[in-house]
Amino acid sequence: MTIRLSGLVSLAAALLVVASQGPAFSQTARNLVCRGCVGKADIGKRAVNPARLANSAKPAGLDEGALDGGSVALSTTEKVVVSVTLKAPARGFAHITGQGMFAFKGTANEAACSVSSDAAYDFATGVSHSGDNAPENAYAALSRTRVVQVGKGANTFHLVCLMENAQSVNLLNPSILAVYVPQRY
Repeated sequence: MTIRLSGLVSLAAALLVVASQGPAFSQTARNLVCRGCVGKADIGKRAVNPARLANSAKPAGLDEGALDGGSVALSTTEKVVVSVTLKAPARGFAHITGQGMFAFKGTANEAACSVSSDAAYDFATGVSHSGDNAPENAYAALSRTRVVQVGKGANTFHLVCLMENAQSVNLLNPSILAVYVPQRY
């Protein structure tokens, strides 16, 4: 029986040479040509903007509507208090938040608000608060957030509110914010 060691000897010699050369180090490239790269100078010159992004890049964006310092008297009929139109560059999602402060006058007050894409109050997603004219119950903070799918183009959202009884309720400083998100991550 003949044993051939030449192949094994060659493999062992190659491994010995590689192991004896020490650790590998890299060098910084000095003549790199990069097409499509963004550097600090580009950002400083505002050269990066939505119009220059590739078709596959969809930036986030937002829009906001508010009645800063405003007060809206509510009634038992649903009312659009404030609206916002978000212009989405493509299909995606909108994170919408409506907020304000209920001011209750009288007794046994109850009021509610929802965020919706039409002018109707949405009972399934609305939030309600109750209060009265006692100092500890006269005000209640309102905040309602939803995430909905949006299509490319204008998407309008409303903060729709109403009183659920015949007492007197105002909504102070109402606002709505819509943030476009291109996809789920």
